[in-house]
Amino acid sequence: PIHSFIICCLFCIRHCMEEIRATPSTPCYVPIS
Repeated sequence: PIHSFIICCLFCIRHCMEEIRATPSTPCYVPIS
């Protein structure tokens, strides 16, 4: 989800750019309710 993506971006800026074109498989991408 977008919300989770934003959280990931805030916690892992370097991975955030990669997540845009990659699948959410990195440990930095964590779904936060």
